[in-house]
Amino acid sequence: MDAILMSRNDATTETLTREKSVYLAKMAEQAERYQEMAEYMENLVRDVPMEGELTVEERNLFSVAYKNMVGSRRAARRIVFDRAKGGEQEE
Repeated sequence: MDAILMSRNDATTETLTREKSVYLAKMAEQAERYQEMAEYMENLVRDVPMEGELTVEERNLFSVAYKNMVGSRRAARRIVFDRAKGGEQEE
């Protein structure tokens, strides 16, 4: 529960354990805060000592974070270009 109350800056500046990074990434996913989810997973990959490879769960969290970040940007780009094309056709 205390991790939920932790601000994002506190969580990213303190040294997180592997378990805490995964937990915070899951919480960010539930809140649909994919940028933060990616930051927690990036923290896990960069700062947490690895005992071998990422687990299946960790790989999936990493994938979900970046897939959703890219997907929302791609959708926004598509909307902008569609509206730009529509404006050119009206002129």
